[in-house]
Amino acid sequence: FVDVFWRGFAFRTAIRLPQEISATEEFVSIQQGKDLQREQVEKATHLNAIRGLHAFYSVYGTTTRLAKFWIHSQMLSGFINDQTVELLVAYLFTSPEPFSPPNSHIIGFIRFLNLLSTFQWATDPLIVDIHNELTVDQ
Repeated sequence: FVDVFWRGFAFRTAIRLPQEISATEEFVSIQQGKDLQREQVEKATHLNAIRGLHAFYSVYGTTTRLAKFWIHSQMLSGFINDQTVELLVAYLFTSPEPFSPPNSHIIGFIRFLNLLSTFQWATDPLIVDIHNELTVDQ
C-alpha cells in the first residue's frame, strides 16, 4: 500500500491485480489465495456501492470525510476502520427516517454522532441496505 498526504488529508491506496492473486496462490496455500480473492471482490463491491452513493447524494463525500476526521481525532481508528465509517454514513443517507437524507455535511455529521451515541449496539444489528433491496421479512 501507499500512504498519500495531501492538504491535511491522508489516503491509503492498495493496488491489486488478478495476476497478483495467481502468483500468490503459487507461493502460499490455496486457502490464503481464496481469502485474498474474496477480500479483493468485497472491497471492489464496497467501493462501487459507496461510489454510487457519492454520485447520488452530493454531501455524502464531505459528510464521510468529516466523520472519518472525527474518528481519527478521537483516536478510534484502531477500533473503527474507514469502511465501517463509510457504511455508517451510508446508513444515514439510505435510512434517514424520520428525517429526509442530510442536505448538508454538518447535518450529516450531527446525525452520525447521534447514531453512534444512541443506537443500541449491544442488542440490535445495524443493517445498511444501500440498494433498498431488503424487505421487512428479510
